Amino acid sequence: MTRRQQRAELARRLRRIHAADLAHMVEALHPEERQMVWAELSAGQRAGVMLELAEAVLQSVLEITAHEQVLAAMASMDADDIAYLREFLPPELFQQALQRLKIEDRQWVRDTISYPEDSVGHLMSSDLVSMRCDLVSAPVINERRKLVGRLTVDEVMDFVRAESEMDALNVAGVVESEDLFSSVWASAKNRWLWLSINLLTAFCVSRIIGAFESTIARLVALASLMPIVASVGGNTGNQTTALIIRSLALGKVHAGNLGHLVRKELLVALLNGLVWGTVVGLFAFVFYQDWRLSVVVGVAMIVNLALAALVGVGIPALLNRLGRDPAMGSSVILTGMTDAMGFFIFLLLATVILF
Repeated sequence: MTRRQQRAELARRLRRIHAADLAHMVEALHPEERQMVWAELSAGQRAGVMLELAEAVLQSVLEITAHEQVLAAMASMDADDIAYLREFLPPELFQQALQRLKIEDRQWVRDTISYPEDSVGHLMSSDLVSMRCDLVSAPVINERRKLVGRLTVDEVMDFVRAESEMDALNVAGVVESEDLFSSVWASAKNRWLWLSINLLTAFCVSRIIGAFESTIARLVALASLMPIVASVGGNTGNQTTALIIRSLALGKVHAGNLGHLVRKELLVALLNGLVWGTVVGLFAFVFYQDWRLSVVVGVAMIVNLALAALVGVGIPALLNRLGRDPAMGSSVILTGMTDAMGFFIFLLLATVILF
């Protein structure tokens, strides 16, 4: 099949996909693949996808789209949709889109964007719909499209709420939901699993520090700088973990793009490590007047942030691969590992460089 035939087949398949699903697909693609898919969409499809995309992805897509193509996509949009896109468009392009609206719609857009961004007036729609408000269930059918039951809205909301609560508890290392006023014994047992894991990692960290007691004794400044390296590494790892957990929940992470995400997060961590490692190194030099100590802190910061990023991607990805909740205790495991790695790297470098 020639490249032209492949693109025609791609366009044919894309026409069958709903705008919301297309947006989900575009968000999960590497930028080069994203651009290829975006180029095959019609103006009508782009209009629907633009309104479904996450803001960061929408911004990147608009940057690679010619102004004429953006205007063609916006031609089928309602006034409130154009008002929504205002903050993502260059002012002159927004004005061109505005001029294509009817006079009353144009005035409505100008009125709504005049409200503060966090107000109801800024978010309201001009469309009014009159309908009966008794649609509170959806049919449930089997593979033969036979009606087997119904799903009510209250059951859906209960499920969504329960899942959200469990995700929040799992990140903190609480095994299951508990009554706020349950007995002390029941509440304590509910938190034992991850507390025991946390205690185990703490023992590991203490043994790492103990192995370098002579190094710390010879230069007390190391004791005051160690927590900085570990703390920043933990924060980096938590940022990465939060991003990956959310992306896994939305189905944006898969085997095809995981490698790219690892490389990206690693490069981000190395850049941050270089910047903030330099800052901490300069402060260390100002306080202790020892350039070798500054080098130790700076290099330890770079290495620990890089490792924290790898762990931040690896833990939720591994849990997801094993069929477990990616949020299950990720924060507890990550904190223990970044503390252990941070102290070990810092003290090892100090031993090699300073002594």
